[in-house]
Amino acid sequence: MLNDSHAANEIETFLLELRKRDSLKEPDTITNDNYLRDSIITIRISLAENIGKITNHLDEKMANFFGYTSESFSKITHINELMPPFLAKTHDSMLRSFVERGSS
Repeated sequence: MLNDSHAANEIETFLLELRKRDSLKEPDTITNDNYLRDSIITIRISLAENIGKITNHLDEKMANFFGYTSESFSKITHINELMPPFLAKTHDSMLRSFVERGSS
């Protein structure tokens, strides 16, 4: 790739086109550009054995987003701990249903 300027130019053109398309979307839409600028918080959870268990590293950015200190946020292990109780009660069954049907 480093020695292939044609391929590098094609990739650069493709990325510019993606950013151009993203700029036309609504401000609150998840876009490729949001990922590239690291302005999205993504929480990965298990959909297998421990359904709803958080599987990725919880960092300071996530803690700030949810209004926690880094220390207290590091103790959170399940996605249900980050949502209102009325939703947390049914969230695992909603996840199981999603896994079974393949859609929400």
